[in-house]
Amino acid sequence: MVRGRVAGLSRVAGMLVWSGAVALSGGAQAQTSVQEQIGRIEIQIAELQAQIDRLKNQSIVEAAPAVPALTKAVVPPAIAELSTGGGAQGTELLKPGQIRVGSSLVSLGGFVDASMVFRLHNLMADVGTPFASLPFQSQGDVGRNTELRGSARASRLSLRIDDGNGPDGARLSAYGEIDFLGEVGDGANMRQVNGYQPRLRQAWMAADSGGDSGFLLLAGQAYSLVTPGRGKGMAGLQEALPPVVDDQAVVGTDFARQWQVRLVKDLGPVSLGVSIENPQTLWGNAIMPNGFTRFVATSVPHSSLGTTPISLDAVPDVAFKLTLDKSFGQFELFGLSRVFRLDDGPNGGTVSTTSLAGGVNARVPVSTNLDLSGSFSYGTGLGRYGAAQLPDATSDSAGKPVAIKALHAQAGLVYHPSSRWSAYLFGGVEMANEAGTDNVGGQIFGYGNPVRMNDGCTGSVTALERGLAFCNGDTQRVLEIAAGGWWTLHQGLQGRLQIGSQVGYVRRTLFADLNGLAPSADNWLLFTSLRYTPF
Repeated sequence: MVRGRVAGLSRVAGMLVWSGAVALSGGAQAQTSVQEQIGRIEIQIAELQAQIDRLKNQSIVEAAPAVPALTKAVVPPAIAELSTGGGAQGTELLKPGQIRVGSSLVSLGGFVDASMVFRLHNLMADVGTPFASLPFQSQGDVGRNTELRGSARASRLSLRIDDGNGPDGARLSAYGEIDFLGEVGDGANMRQVNGYQPRLRQAWMAADSGGDSGFLLLAGQAYSLVTPGRGKGMAGLQEALPPVVDDQAVVGTDFARQWQVRLVKDLGPVSLGVSIENPQTLWGNAIMPNGFTRFVATSVPHSSLGTTPISLDAVPDVAFKLTLDKSFGQFELFGLSRVFRLDDGPNGGTVSTTSLAGGVNARVPVSTNLDLSGSFSYGTGLGRYGAAQLPDATSDSAGKPVAIKALHAQAGLVYHPSSRWSAYLFGGVEMANEAGTDNVGGQIFGYGNPVRMNDGCTGSVTALERGLAFCNGDTQRVLEIAAGGWWTLHQGLQGRLQIGSQVGYVRRTLFADLNGLAPSADNWLLFTSLRYTPF
């Protein structure tokens, strides 16, 4: 129809030109009359040409395919005109930081972070809090004095590659992410240069079968399957950690980033997943009996929580998860199986023990702008998966490993009335039971042994300087309450600028000694963060 209107207007314009020429051929007309007719004809031709141009543009728009709607994004998308490949030209909507390389979509990510933390008692820590190391006031400078740290080490860089042109709708992806919270190395001092090295956070590849099969395979370093998730399935980048400033999350949070191979089956609102993950044991008082020598070579890797020897492992951690994603909430059930192994010293070989734990995670939208979350886990060998980092296992008087039973729990509220600001409140606890306790030949074995002395935990520093073993009890419980929020100062095509603030209270309690003393150390934490996310 549009093309017919364009042709009709073109014929009208031609007739006007022809009639003007005939009129000009008549010599009886006066010169002024001829000029007036030429002027009117030129105006009419210009108007007709403008109508023709508008109709041509309309025909192009009607013939063009519909542009798919964008998913909701925090940063408004930018529009880039690109070739769709195969020689055909089209329009593709890309977000800032995205480029098309062949059939792959490359997405840049990360943020620049400027954080500051104030602690009532010095922990000698950066933006990640070592919850189980809260000092007592009798333990010298770390227990009596305040602490102020400014840090940009939480700044993060990421790169993601997606290719959705595989056979039968298969999708391939890869993701890498680093920050600068690794252990301080050569040249990385706070005296002058502050040259902190990059630290690997995630590096994984994934293949999604697409179609009706609904299988996902993920391999590399990613968040453990025990980490709470959000959204349908168990793909990468779906972890649902508390949105706090503290890099160590909140006490009661189960999470780890480690090597794994994960297989997930999507069954609509239900998903099943299993992963084999890198083993590492966090030992508590795994001392050797007298005359017992273990020959285990260990090295000291870098860690944001300090240095930890590599444990003697031969069996991977195995995690299972079942998720249900519905409009009224998301619910997860997980299990964790582990094996702890020690060198058997003079007996030769090794000796092992197994552990088994499980838990539930839930996220429920109470209203359109209020979310309730909660998690609970219980069993043996949970220690290093918790934010407080209590031990996984210990050894008894025979030098054999004993798994430590633990309980982790957390609840939180996140209030997000608009895209410009949000507020949160979280509370959590992690508890360990005593395990493998015994006293033989003057040696104290196991974790939580009441023979350990707590008399001087609240005493004077003079007693500490005398070298008395007066505050060497094991940590039984760590709890935390944290509140804060994020406010968006600017949001646009240039990115997003946010400021975050958080206040927290942490308490660490020891096992009771023979006198029934179970002292506690507490700390107040105040965080602020100015964060710019360009993409």
